[in-house]
Order: sequence, then C-alpha cells, then structure tokens
Amino acid sequence: MRILILRLILVFLFSTISESLTLSQTPPPDNSIYYDGGVYSCKISPPSGWVLDIDNVRVDGRSAAAYPRDQRYYDASMIIYIWIYKSDSLEFRKKITLDSLRYLKKDSSLTFKKIDSMKISGGRQAYLLITTDPGGKYKLGAAAYIDAGTEMIVCELNISDRVYFVDAETKLYEMLKKFSASPRKDY
Repeated sequence: MRILILRLILVFLFSTISESLTLSQTPPPDNSIYYDGGVYSCKISPPSGWVLDIDNVRVDGRSAAAYPRDQRYYDASMIIYIWIYKSDSLEFRKKITLDSLRYLKKDSSLTFKKIDSMKISGGRQAYLLITTDPGGKYKLGAAAYIDAGTEMIVCELNISDRVYFVDAETKLYEMLKKFSASPRKDY
C-alpha cells in the first residue's frame, strides 16, 4: 500500500513539474524566433495569421517553418521552410547560384521565371527566385535568400496548388519585411 501511495505521489509530482516546464517554454507572444549568428542577432517573424514551427522541422533537417495558424506542418497548403546555413568564403551571390542549382539537381525541368530583390529592415536586401509554374508542376513557388554576415538564411515557399500562390507570395514578402538583423554587441 505504501508503494502504491508513493507511486501516486511521484506521478502527481512529475506531472506537475512537467506541466510547469511546458508552460515556461512557450514562445514569445509575437511567435518570433531569435538566432545569434557570428556577426548578427537575427529575428525571424511569421506573417500575420501564421505560426513559426521549430519542433516538427527538426526531423526534416530544417531550422524552422511558417504556415497558416489553422493548418498543420505536415499537410499545410502553403508553407515557408527556413534554413540557416553557416557561410563559407564564397561571395553571397555565388552562394545563391549554388543553392539554386540544388533545386535544378532535384528536377532538371524546373525553371525560374523571375528574379527579384527587395529591401528589408536595416537596408538589407533579400533576393528571390520565383518558379515558372508554382503550385502546378512544382510545389516550389519561390526561394528567398538573406545575407546575415557569417550565415545565409534561405526561405523556401511551397504550395500544394497554384490557387494559393498569390496569397502565399504575399505572406513570403511580409515575412521577409519583418526580418531583422542587428550587429552583435559581443562581436
């Protein structure tokens, strides 16, 4: 009987402790992620109505993913995958070329119809490659690149059907505009 009571007490204590740990690990109210790179501290925020997921993506080797709040990671109709890569000595534009070749290696018939750039916070540039048939023949709608000093941030927009492209592209641009990088004070 004593052993049963001790077990019940331990189960209760463990559930109370694990509940308090879960509550203390909630993301910040704005659902942003923060990353301290070698030179910059970066903040990545989801577009309005979307969430950032850093848990499910680990299995797939990604840094984060953003998708509509009312959907799930594994079956979202629109999703932005995010990778943070350590940079090497290559010039940033050459890195973009090499990364775009990775897409062509997966599917040699893939073509990019548009190359775009946009100013984001701090006067930084984001470079975008838009595919020819997003959501049609390819799930890939666009790839965006941000130079963050010793890191390169890649955002890949995927959509399940071409009807989502306009909304998804708008959300990608919104997310890129929210990106911020500030010089690290300890660098």
